This record gives sequence, C-alpha cells and structure tokens, in this order.
Amino acid sequence: MINKFPSQYIPNSKLIEILSKVTKTDPTIHIYKKRKNMIKEISELPRFDILNHITLQEINYLLKSLNKTTKLPVFLSEEDINKMLEIVRKKQDIRSEILILFLFNTGCRPGEAAQTKVKDIDFVNKFTLVRKSKAKKERTAHFFDDKFLDYLRYYINNKNPGDYLFLSNWNKPYTVKGITKLLKSIAKRAGLDPKRISAHKFRHTHAVHALKSGVNIASIRDQLGHSNISITDEYTKIVDSVRRNDYEKHNPFSLSKNQIDANFCKKCGLKIQQNSAFCSGCGQKLT
Repeated sequence: MINKFPSQYIPNSKLIEILSKVTKTDPTIHIYKKRKNMIKEISELPRFDILNHITLQEINYLLKSLNKTTKLPVFLSEEDINKMLEIVRKKQDIRSEILILFLFNTGCRPGEAAQTKVKDIDFVNKFTLVRKSKAKKERTAHFFDDKFLDYLRYYINNKNPGDYLFLSNWNKPYTVKGITKLLKSIAKRAGLDPKRISAHKFRHTHAVHALKSGVNIASIRDQLGHSNISITDEYTKIVDSVRRNDYEKHNPFSLSKNQIDANFCKKCGLKIQQNSAFCSGCGQKLT
C-alpha cells in the first residue's frame, strides 16, 4: 500500500517504519493487540512529522483500516435447522432438504456446493470432492451421517455423473445468490428472521457444532479447507461464548444455590456483615 504514495511524501522516517508494517504478509498483523500498538505508535508522532511525510487523509485511511474489529461468525442452532427442515419436508421438497443437510454436514462454502457434480460424490469413502475452493486447490469434504448418504444416493438416482447436484427450477446450476435466496425464503416460512440466514452461515454452524462435539480443531480446518488454522480458531471464541452463556444461565456454582449465606464487597473483596450499608474495609457503599 505504501509504495503507491508519491516519493516526496515518504522519505526515511519513523513514520514510514511504522506504516511499512501494514504491507507485511505476517498474519499476526491482524491480531488486535498488534494493530492497537501500531495506532499508538503513529498517534505519538509529532504532528509536523506526519504532515511532512504523508497526507492526513492517507493517515486516516490507514488508521481506519487498522482499527477494524473482527466480528465473531454467526451460526444457527439445531432448532433453527430443524424448523427449516420441517418446512421443506411438509412440501416434499427433497432438493432443498438435501441442500440444507449437505451444507450442514460438509461445511462447504455455498459456491463449492453450487459447483458440486454427481461424479464428485464418493459413496464408498464417504466424501465429496471440492474442485473449486477459495484456497484454489482441490480437497475432500467428508460425510459423517450414513443416513444422509443413503438419502443422497436416493436423490441422485436418476441423475447423470456430469449433472450438477443442485439445479434451480430452470434446470440451471444454482448460484451463491440463488442458494441464499432459497434459504432465506425457507427460513421466513419457518418463522425465522431471514436476515439471520445465509448459505455461508451453515458453514459456520458446521464448525461450531463440530467444536462443541469435541472434534479436533485441525480436523475442522482440513474439512473446511482453511489455509491457516488461525481462521478456524475464530470458531473457538464462539464455543467459549456459548459455554459461558450456558453456565451463567444455569449458574450451577452459585453460592446461594449451595446455601452459603455470604456476600462480599465487589471493590475490595472483604466479607460484608449482614444489613451493612457500607463496606467496613474500603467504605464502599453497598447496593
């Protein structure tokens, strides 16, 4: 990025040393702490140094790009998926049912699912060949539900090896946009918020459910075709969040539930005497 700036703006300087870090391919540059430190370094430079070396507009652009926070991937609950399956089963819409189960079982990207052909399915070794992936290399995405495999075999019974697995009502291969539109429509009929639904969220759902079930993160990385395990590691944050929410909901270690009659000052940690208005240790007013 920095190489595109006019030469008069970029002589050797502390500023350029800092900004050059942006152009490095080191994946750790995306870690929040690293970005925060870079912003701090730049902000501490004298204002005239910035003005003499690079325009404020360009500095603001860099700071904005560095200061972005990463949102955790959104996933669907088993209840959400079951509601969607119930809707398509009532209409005997086998294609949509297979699509939902395929995305959930394999964790494939919607574009990968759209490009899957009948000949890519290996029923003996229980996987589908993913020919076109984001990582630009072939991989296998495995199936782990024998009942789904039997259902998939039934679904493709009258298809040719070269046929696409999922065809639209116009007998053309689905696009990512088409798959998402279909899933949103199903979600709406199932009483779910269609804004929460996209084909890619089934990929997130696969990863989260696999982690919650105890599947090794390296195996999930290979299944999803991530080039770096740090990408897959984002899903562990979701699982940690789910675990905390679950514990807080049930609160199995509550002192009151264990019949321990004790309260403690949140400021200093001292045990509070019954009916006290202030902490005897730090004087904190008690609520």
